[in-house]
Amino acid sequence: MLVAELNVRCKECNKQASANVQRVSLSYCIKWTCGLCHGLVRTWWSTPRVGQRQDIDAVFTAGILLSGNSYLKIQRLFKFCNIGVISKTCFTQRYNHMVEPVVSEMYKRTIEENRRVVLEKSANKDGLVVCGDCQNDSPGFSASWGTYTVVDHDSNRIIAQEVVARQDPEAEFKSARLEVIGVKRCLEQLQNANVVVKEFVSDQHAGVQKAVFELLGPDVGYSYDVWHVAKLLAKDLRKAADKRKSVAPLQKWIPNVKTHFRWAVEHCDGNVNKLQAALEMTCHHVCGVHVTALNACQHDSEDPPTDQPALLQYGDDAHQALKQTMLGDKLKKKLHRLTGNRQTGEVESYHNLTLAYAPKRIFYRFAQFRSRKYLATIDHSAHVDRKDKTDKDGNTVKVVRFSRAQGKRVPRCEKVAKHYPYVPEMLRGVLERNRTAGDIKVTPVLPEDPRRLHPYVNPVGPLTPRTRATTVGAQLQDTRT
Repeated sequence: MLVAELNVRCKECNKQASANVQRVSLSYCIKWTCGLCHGLVRTWWSTPRVGQRQDIDAVFTAGILLSGNSYLKIQRLFKFCNIGVISKTCFTQRYNHMVEPVVSEMYKRTIEENRRVVLEKSANKDGLVVCGDCQNDSPGFSASWGTYTVVDHDSNRIIAQEVVARQDPEAEFKSARLEVIGVKRCLEQLQNANVVVKEFVSDQHAGVQKAVFELLGPDVGYSYDVWHVAKLLAKDLRKAADKRKSVAPLQKWIPNVKTHFRWAVEHCDGNVNKLQAALEMTCHHVCGVHVTALNACQHDSEDPPTDQPALLQYGDDAHQALKQTMLGDKLKKKLHRLTGNRQTGEVESYHNLTLAYAPKRIFYRFAQFRSRKYLATIDHSAHVDRKDKTDKDGNTVKVVRFSRAQGKRVPRCEKVAKHYPYVPEMLRGVLERNRTAGDIKVTPVLPEDPRRLHPYVNPVGPLTPRTRATTVGAQLQDTRT
């Protein structure tokens, strides 16, 4: 062992001191003691430290959050590799006192910078076109937190975000209310920042639409996301095709109809009548008729493509089901909110990114969950303008990915690798706080923490042995009766 070869002697008796190696979380401490004088000769730590706190512990805690990992997974990895790791208590203390303030500060600066850039680009316009959508922390209807995000439609930059808890007085422990509360508070943030919104794009949530008109006025534009409407259209067609066997031929036409619907919205030039006419021609196109007395298909040739499904017959059950769905009042009432061809795809992409920081299968407390959402926002903002990757000849590099929506492999442009420019600055901030922080044993409860309103995410409270026995007894009584 190299430590044994070191010549460390006692200053009193000049005798060779014995070394004792001790592992303290992620660091190693070597103490040399004199066997004759029984005194401490020398102490060496493998990492810098301030008082009783090592810098590596703070950096390790920040690294777990910044990389989107969880403490339990890293702890299991280190355990299997027989490597020392900080305790759960140590991780929590350093997160609350050192990492969370740095993340919150960086998030505020990021949002302010995004708003500044967006307002500069839209200086000559009468307002912004923004997109909004909500993401819950768990699948299903038992969400503890709901995060509503507002993105500028033109620059794809996040300009407002709000995390709402079930304990919120307005939510009343009902997850379905989180989205409406989130959009209200996001719009209030934009109003306080003097950001004018002229059009809001979202899904077909009636509560969100009502909240937007209440806060921004009845004259504000409101558009539906084309992707969501096309998705629901395909769902209605599949539902109709599954009802009876005679409607089954419609099933093979659904991808084509969905693609044509999105094309019609894109090329309607803001004219709802032109969009309605294009949808009407869908009912003729599936039967092989491409020109009528008042309308015509827009494709280059009247000859149908060779890869399209078998033609339907006028008046049969499959054709009637298509006609009722495409020309029915349910879809017709939405057309005037689709003519702008607005998309919320960037919000959905951001939601996909947040799963790397806050997976829905893992429950986090409010402070850590919000920090992970903040980190996803910082990551998205730092790489929103990433360019396509090119080869040595300047050609765009493309990769093949399987598209679940299209059911086939499609080519995609590959982006340049992320560089995470904010990480060094945030690590420096964490180290500065580690060296200047006082007592960190007391865990602070944030002023906006929902535990100040109610200690649990459900109104019933924790499951104690007494309540467990009562619940099990009631279930047994129900099964006997």
